[in-house]
Amino acid sequence: MAASNPNHWAYNNERMKIMRKIVPSLLLILFIFIFITNGYSQSSNKMISNSNQSRQWKPLKGSIGVSNRWGSGWIDLDQMMDFQKGDHLRLRIGGTAKKAVVRFLEKGRDPSDPVGIDQIVTIPEDRIVEVELKNGYRNVIQISIHGGPNPWGLYPLGGGNGPATLISVEVLN
Repeated sequence: MAASNPNHWAYNNERMKIMRKIVPSLLLILFIFIFITNGYSQSSNKMISNSNQSRQWKPLKGSIGVSNRWGSGWIDLDQMMDFQKGDHLRLRIGGTAKKAVVRFLEKGRDPSDPVGIDQIVTIPEDRIVEVELKNGYRNVIQISIHGGPNPWGLYPLGGGNGPATLISVEVLN
Protein backbone atom coordinates (compact mmCIF):
# COMPACT_ATOMS: atom_id res chain seq x y z
CA MET A 1 0.00 0.00 0.00
CA ALA A 2 1.15 3.47 -0.89
CA ALA A 3 0.41 4.90 2.56
CA SER A 4 2.99 2.68 4.24
CA ASN A 5 5.71 3.24 1.65
CA PRO A 6 8.24 5.74 3.12
CA ASN A 7 9.47 6.76 -0.39
CA HIS A 8 5.95 7.86 -1.31
CA TRP A 9 5.83 10.31 1.60
CA ALA A 10 9.23 11.72 0.74
CA TYR A 11 8.13 12.28 -2.87
CA ASN A 12 4.92 14.08 -1.80
CA ASN A 13 6.89 16.17 0.69
CA GLU A 14 9.29 17.32 -2.06
CA ARG A 15 6.37 18.18 -4.33
CA MET A 16 4.78 20.28 -1.60
CA LYS A 17 8.04 22.21 -1.03
CA ILE A 18 8.29 22.97 -4.76
CA MET A 19 4.61 24.01 -4.93
CA ARG A 20 5.05 26.33 -1.94
CA LYS A 21 7.84 28.11 -3.85
CA ILE A 22 6.11 28.23 -7.24
CA VAL A 23 2.49 29.09 -6.36
CA PRO A 24 3.19 32.51 -4.76
CA SER A 25 5.27 33.50 -7.81
CA LEU A 26 2.52 32.40 -10.19
CA LEU A 27 -0.10 34.30 -8.20
CA LEU A 28 2.08 37.42 -8.24
CA ILE A 29 2.52 37.18 -12.02
CA LEU A 30 -1.23 36.68 -12.47
CA PHE A 31 -1.99 39.68 -10.24
CA ILE A 32 0.46 41.90 -12.16
CA PHE A 33 -1.03 40.78 -15.50
CA ILE A 34 -4.60 41.55 -14.35
CA PHE A 35 -3.53 44.91 -12.91
CA ILE A 36 -1.73 45.96 -16.08
CA THR A 37 -4.47 44.86 -18.49
CA ASN A 38 -7.20 46.47 -16.37
CA GLY A 39 -5.24 49.73 -16.16
CA TYR A 40 -4.64 49.71 -19.92
CA SER A 41 -8.32 49.06 -20.59
CA GLN A 42 -9.39 51.94 -18.34
CA SER A 43 -6.89 54.38 -19.83
CA SER A 44 -7.92 53.53 -23.41
CA ASN A 45 -11.60 53.96 -22.45
CA LYS A 46 -10.77 57.38 -20.99
CA MET A 47 -8.88 58.27 -24.15
CA ILE A 48 -11.83 57.26 -26.35
CA SER A 49 -14.40 59.13 -24.25
CA ASN A 50 -12.16 62.21 -24.10
CA SER A 51 -11.78 62.21 -27.89
CA ASN A 52 -15.58 62.04 -28.29
CA GLN A 53 -16.05 64.85 -25.79
CA SER A 54 -13.61 67.10 -27.67
CA ARG A 55 -15.49 66.66 -30.97
CA GLN A 56 -18.20 69.28 -31.35
CA TRP A 57 -20.55 70.52 -34.04
CA LYS A 58 -19.25 73.76 -35.52
CA PRO A 59 -21.52 75.97 -37.66
CA LEU A 60 -20.20 76.82 -41.10
CA LYS A 61 -20.27 80.51 -41.93
CA GLY A 62 -21.60 81.79 -45.21
CA SER A 63 -24.53 83.25 -47.11
CA ILE A 64 -27.71 81.20 -47.44
CA GLY A 65 -29.45 81.19 -50.82
CA VAL A 66 -32.67 79.70 -52.21
CA SER A 67 -34.01 78.91 -55.67
CA ASN A 68 -37.77 78.39 -55.83
CA ARG A 69 -37.41 77.53 -59.52
CA TRP A 70 -35.05 74.59 -58.85
CA GLY A 71 -36.36 73.62 -55.41
CA SER A 72 -32.91 73.98 -53.89
CA GLY A 73 -31.03 75.84 -51.22
CA TRP A 74 -27.35 76.43 -50.51
CA ILE A 75 -24.72 78.10 -48.43
CA ASP A 76 -21.96 80.05 -50.17
CA LEU A 77 -19.10 79.51 -47.72
CA ASP A 78 -17.22 82.54 -46.38
CA GLN A 79 -13.98 80.56 -46.79
CA MET A 80 -13.11 77.68 -49.12
CA MET A 81 -12.97 74.37 -47.30
CA ASP A 82 -11.64 70.88 -47.90
CA PHE A 83 -13.72 67.89 -46.85
CA GLN A 84 -12.47 64.32 -46.47
CA LYS A 85 -14.34 61.10 -47.12
CA GLY A 86 -15.91 60.17 -43.77
CA ASP A 87 -16.36 63.74 -42.50
CA HIS A 88 -19.69 64.33 -40.73
CA LEU A 89 -22.05 67.21 -41.47
CA ARG A 90 -25.40 68.13 -39.98
CA LEU A 91 -27.83 69.83 -42.35
CA ARG A 92 -30.95 71.67 -41.18
CA ILE A 93 -33.31 71.51 -44.11
CA GLY A 94 -36.38 73.61 -44.88
CA GLY A 95 -39.02 73.05 -47.51
CA THR A 96 -41.27 70.02 -47.94
CA ALA A 97 -38.92 67.55 -49.66
CA LYS A 98 -38.87 64.00 -48.33
CA LYS A 99 -35.65 63.25 -50.22
CA ALA A 100 -32.86 65.48 -51.49
CA VAL A 101 -29.50 65.42 -53.25
CA VAL A 102 -26.48 66.75 -51.30
CA ARG A 103 -23.86 68.52 -53.40
CA PHE A 104 -20.39 70.03 -52.73
CA LEU A 105 -19.42 72.62 -55.32
CA GLU A 106 -15.68 73.06 -55.78
CA LYS A 107 -14.07 76.31 -56.95
CA GLY A 108 -14.18 76.71 -60.72
CA ARG A 109 -17.13 74.33 -61.21
CA ASP A 110 -20.45 75.45 -62.71
CA PRO A 111 -23.36 75.31 -60.22
CA SER A 112 -25.69 74.47 -63.12
CA ASP A 113 -23.84 71.17 -63.68
CA PRO A 114 -24.54 68.06 -61.59
CA VAL A 115 -21.01 67.94 -60.14
CA GLY A 116 -19.90 67.17 -56.58
CA ILE A 117 -22.96 65.03 -55.86
CA ASP A 118 -22.23 63.12 -52.67
CA GLN A 119 -25.47 61.32 -51.86
CA ILE A 120 -29.23 61.26 -51.76
CA VAL A 121 -30.68 61.68 -48.27
CA THR A 122 -34.05 60.91 -46.75
CA ILE A 123 -35.27 63.85 -44.68
CA PRO A 124 -36.84 62.97 -41.29
CA GLU A 125 -39.69 64.87 -39.63
CA ASP A 126 -37.32 67.02 -37.56
CA ARG A 127 -35.70 68.13 -40.88
CA ILE A 128 -32.17 67.50 -39.53
CA VAL A 129 -29.95 65.20 -41.58
CA GLU A 130 -26.54 63.99 -40.46
CA VAL A 131 -24.39 62.79 -43.33
CA GLU A 132 -21.07 61.00 -43.51
CA LEU A 133 -19.38 62.04 -46.71
CA LYS A 134 -18.91 59.27 -49.25
CA ASN A 135 -16.23 61.26 -51.12
CA GLY A 136 -13.59 63.90 -50.48
CA TYR A 137 -13.84 67.44 -51.90
CA ARG A 138 -11.19 70.17 -52.21
CA ASN A 139 -11.69 73.93 -52.39
CA VAL A 140 -15.44 73.77 -51.70
CA ILE A 141 -17.15 77.13 -52.10
CA GLN A 142 -20.78 76.00 -51.77
CA ILE A 143 -22.81 73.23 -50.15
CA SER A 144 -26.28 72.73 -51.58
CA ILE A 145 -29.37 70.59 -51.15
CA HIS A 146 -31.66 69.82 -54.12
CA GLY A 147 -35.25 68.66 -53.77
CA GLY A 148 -38.06 68.47 -56.28
CA PRO A 149 -39.09 65.46 -58.32
CA ASN A 150 -35.87 65.00 -60.33
CA PRO A 151 -32.85 67.33 -59.84
CA TRP A 152 -30.91 67.87 -63.11
CA GLY A 153 -33.14 65.19 -64.67
CA LEU A 154 -30.72 62.60 -63.22
CA TYR A 155 -31.92 61.88 -59.68
CA PRO A 156 -35.56 60.75 -59.57
CA LEU A 157 -36.71 61.53 -56.02
CA GLY A 158 -40.43 60.99 -56.62
CA GLY A 159 -43.22 62.91 -58.32
CA GLY A 160 -44.62 64.37 -55.10
CA ASN A 161 -41.24 65.38 -53.68
CA GLY A 162 -41.23 69.05 -52.73
CA PRO A 163 -38.46 71.65 -52.63
CA ALA A 164 -35.55 71.57 -50.19
CA THR A 165 -33.88 74.63 -48.71
CA LEU A 166 -30.80 74.79 -46.55
CA ILE A 167 -31.21 76.53 -43.20
CA SER A 168 -27.78 75.77 -41.72
CA VAL A 169 -24.79 73.46 -41.96
CA GLU A 170 -22.57 72.23 -39.15
CA VAL A 171 -19.42 70.14 -39.35
CA LEU A 172 -18.20 67.73 -36.67
CA ASN A 173 -14.60 68.60 -35.93
